[in-house]
Amino acid sequence: ILTVDDSKLALTVLERAIGRVIDGKYKVIKAYNGAEAVLKYKEFSPDICFTDLTMPLLDGHGMIEQIMKYDKNANIIVLSADVQKTTKARALNNGASRFTTKPIEDEELVEILNNLRK
Repeated sequence: ILTVDDSKLALTVLERAIGRVIDGKYKVIKAYNGAEAVLKYKEFSPDICFTDLTMPLLDGHGMIEQIMKYDKNANIIVLSADVQKTTKARALNNGASRFTTKPIEDEELVEILNNLRK
């Protein structure tokens, strides 16, 4: 699982949530901006990527575009505080699989990861 956010606190909260719901079944890889995330995606080929949108160097929208060019089957979940319809539409149009607000609830995280395993 690749987690992407420029906030160390947000990554810690997400990693703890993942740990609560999957019991160590996945390795969590962190990236602190979109540019780093693209490199780590290519290196590790994660099953899923959870990302914020507002980040330095390369924002989440640009990151989604680059990853989708590299892997059209990438499973990217946007976790954002920005709930504007245009922001959500842009992320989904760029190839994100899902858009949800952060912090993600455990129940939604379980649903996403269970669907991934199918």
